[in-house]
Amino acid sequence: MDLVIYVHGKGGTAAESRHYEPLFPGTDVVGLDYRSDTPGEAGREIRLAVEKQKTGYENVTLIANSIGAFFCMAGHVDELIKRAYFISPIVDMEKLIRDMMQGEGVTEKELQTKGAIRTSYGEELSWDYLRYVREHPVRWDAPTRILYGRCDGLTSWETISAFAAEHKAELTVMENGEHWFHTAEQMRFLDEWIREKESGVVFKNFERDDYKAVCDFLIALNQQDRSHINWNWARFEWMYEHPEFDKSALSSIGLWMKAGNVAGAAIYDMYFGEAFCAALPEYGFLYPEILGYAFRELRDEAGLGIALCGGNEKEIRSAEAEGFAPADQTETVMKISLDRPLPVVLPEGYSILEIDPERDGYRQLQWLFWRGFDHGEDQAEFEKDFEKTERAGWKKRVHFKSRLSVSAAGPDGDYAAYCCVWYDERTDYAYVEPVCTVPACRGKGIGRAVVSEALNRAGELGAKTAYVISDLPFYQKIGFVKDRGYRFYWKK
Repeated sequence: MDLVIYVHGKGGTAAESRHYEPLFPGTDVVGLDYRSDTPGEAGREIRLAVEKQKTGYENVTLIANSIGAFFCMAGHVDELIKRAYFISPIVDMEKLIRDMMQGEGVTEKELQTKGAIRTSYGEELSWDYLRYVREHPVRWDAPTRILYGRCDGLTSWETISAFAAEHKAELTVMENGEHWFHTAEQMRFLDEWIREKESGVVFKNFERDDYKAVCDFLIALNQQDRSHINWNWARFEWMYEHPEFDKSALSSIGLWMKAGNVAGAAIYDMYFGEAFCAALPEYGFLYPEILGYAFRELRDEAGLGIALCGGNEKEIRSAEAEGFAPADQTETVMKISLDRPLPVVLPEGYSILEIDPERDGYRQLQWLFWRGFDHGEDQAEFEKDFEKTERAGWKKRVHFKSRLSVSAAGPDGDYAAYCCVWYDERTDYAYVEPVCTVPACRGKGIGRAVVSEALNRAGELGAKTAYVISDLPFYQKIGFVKDRGYRFYWKK
């Protein structure tokens, strides 16, 4: 059994320890009160209490706040514990006293002569206290994590960062945090800081070997609910090998890893400026950190936009707390049940083809994409573009199934329309992308036919539902209905 011991700051009580009980499930949490207010006596008092409390426990974690952390260091409590969390710790008491003296216009000689001087704000400056901290410099060897508020009025950034460097402590900064963490926002940050550190999650930048782990994460993310279905494994796979996807920035993708698996991710969408941010439900405390990383690393000159599901109130509140504001830009996801086959009707002379670019060649399919996505009919212009994008990654789309890659060819053998559906046996849904029809063949039901054929094949493989990111009437005519809406939130 493990034990957490909480030591409060000035004016606090042992009862504050109850706040930390939910953060350490399965662990006993106790708070210590102390009566002394000088480092030597308070340090000894706290040390004796820790020695008594730790009996019978295998591991002891210390949480110490403000001057309570200083008293723990004065009592050499590091010899009795496994690790520590310091919240706004006083780490250089001599400097703090000298700063107080300077603020009150008290010289060292004057303090030595008088022994004690009451400040204008009610604190007492003591010569004995100052002499003691000079004669007993802080020594601390326990592994320590520090939470510091950038607006701390007692300890400067230079002081806390120097202490962290000297003692090899891990330092986390809340930009608008104060010395006293007490507001709802500050306490939420504190709680999420502890949960993150206790979770064993570590951050890394994306490497190409992480591709499968990201796909697995996106599958797991949409297993419990579909509020992130706008960003599913298939969309990531399609985007990853898309000719316009900026692979030069792959290492900017942020991953939060737990035991080799992705627990959270920040992924840019084709280019910087829009991003997908999410964490698995059990790691939801990571979300504010993920948003912060995305804004720092994935924004463009206009800022950063993220699409949030209208029903995901928790993520919306977190995004707004991080400075993201709703915009008019929206995105719709539609779905269709695959519980019965869809009709597949083609005009006379047209036939269904199963397309495998590795087997059948990519040029003809790319020519279909060129016209189907309205780039024009200029063959020479297409050839120039094709030279740059030839064989654009189809071999690397590891989950591609040629059976779900469906085209319709006309009497002349030219591709008229295309639909690709993505399905993984670990899921019960399919994803539709891309779909296109060349302009000359539109309005004949050919696009509807290839989509219906691809969906029927996905249903035969086990998919129960299919999703598409669109609100076009074209999909409604096939049988798609609105599943959920997403609104973009922007931070500039």
